Parts: sequence; C-alpha cells; structure tokens
Amino acid sequence: MLTRREFIKFVGSMGAAVLNPLQQLGKWGSLEAAQADQLVGELYAGFVLLPVNALWPFFVQYAPAPILGQVDDQNNPEDFACRGETLWFENLEELINHIPFRFYIPGSLPEDLVFIHGHIIHFKKCKGIFEARANFSYSHSQQPIVSISAMPQFPRPYPVHAVDFPT
Repeated sequence: MLTRREFIKFVGSMGAAVLNPLQQLGKWGSLEAAQADQLVGELYAGFVLLPVNALWPFFVQYAPAPILGQVDDQNNPEDFACRGETLWFENLEELINHIPFRFYIPGSLPEDLVFIHGHIIHFKKCKGIFEARANFSYSHSQQPIVSISAMPQFPRPYPVHAVDFPT
C-alpha cells in the first residue's frame, strides 16, 4: 500500500516531469523558473523539512514579529503598530490567566523542579500575543532547565531543519 508521504513524492515527481519541458519552452516567467531551481525541502503535515543550514524556501509565509528595542521615530504609526513589550510573571496561574489560548504545561513535574518565571511578548497596539513562555528550574536555581513556549503566529508551513550530529 502506498503511504501518504510516498504518494506526495510520486505526485511531485510526476508534476516536475510534466512541467520541466514546459518551463524550458518559456511558458512561465523567469521568476518562477528561478524559484523552482531553489526549491529545497519536503512538505509534510504543515511542516517543510529542510536539510542542515538550508535557507527557508520562497513559499514560507513569515509571521509578524514585534520590535522590542528602541525605535528612532517615536511618532511613526507604522512603527507603533509593530512595537511590542514583554510582561513578566512570577506566578504560573497569573501567567496562564493572561493567555487567551490553550497553553499546556506538565501536570506533574520531576522532584524539586518548580516554576521560576514566565513572560508574554505582545504587540502594544493590538495586544496580540507573539509568544508566551513558562520557565521551570530546580528550586535552588534561576537558570531555566525546562522552557515551554507557545507562539500563536508562526511561519507556515513551519520550517524544520535537519540536525547534523558529529560522529
């Protein structure tokens, strides 16, 4: 039986076999041909699987990111729309109460592991959340050991790079 991944590979290779001769005839513009030459990775279940150190493909839709630093023109409405701020929380329940979407945390933690702090990065103008994060560590340390992050706005399809472990 043909798996979903094998089917996608088969359809993709058949499409390439049919379209390549047509592209060489100049039916499509040079931009599409140039982008097709740069196509790297494999689409799979909402992700694009990429080789080590590969650039993101042209079709990845970027997510907006807030400006957290100082902005030169304080009165520019476009800069204001993109400005963000970080809200810090020392209490897990308070952090969760400020998150308008599901945020999953472990039901039980390993012994001596506790919530140390969390934060929300949001856009100042629309209050849309860019990232919510909860950090856990040993009770005697402030260095996060476990960090759980949620980003409701993210690149689509989500790029995942392969990891090259030295042998």
